[in-house]
Amino acid sequence: MKKVSIKQVREDFAGYAESAASGEIIEVTKYNKPYVRIVTAKAPGVTVGDLVFSTVPLKRVQNIGKIALTEIDLKRALEEDRDGSR
Repeated sequence: MKKVSIKQVREDFAGYAESAASGEIIEVTKYNKPYVRIVTAKAPGVTVGDLVFSTVPLKRVQNIGKIALTEIDLKRALEEDRDGSR
């Protein structure tokens, strides 16, 4: 994880956005304290075909924040998102 000040991000946002798009996490600080993170919009390691339509059980768990999602949780979340329900 790369740490940069908010001033640095203002000066070269495009460069940091490219780094984030390639998978690097950019932590932006304000007054030397964590303020926001710039991350890729595409979650690394998550592919719809591999997770949702796989007949082989997953051997790993996806961690999103403090929540650990299993294959069943991911399927349900995707189905709810498609249906627009929650």
